[in-house]
Amino acid sequence: MPRRNKPLKFAELHCGIGSLRLAFEGVGAECVWSYTADAKARRCYCENFGDGTIGTADDIPTHDILVANLNECANTAKRRTSAQHPH
Repeated sequence: MPRRNKPLKFAELHCGIGSLRLAFEGVGAECVWSYTADAKARRCYCENFGDGTIGTADDIPTHDILVANLNECANTAKRRTSAQHPH
């Protein structure tokens, strides 16, 4: 496989507090966009990385890799289901 002159660019769905970002940046990739529905996680993410990449689903920029934190995705779905169907 030929070497790339530029780092891979990734977009991050359900970024949570940024654990996947740390992993991908650790191998030289560049985060170009992030999204999380969780307000507490978003505040923590912004404290750790700034808010330059936080966006909405309507503004995903060009990227090479799309990653998703499935644990954060499951937590978001669980919260929504609990709110809609309280026990």
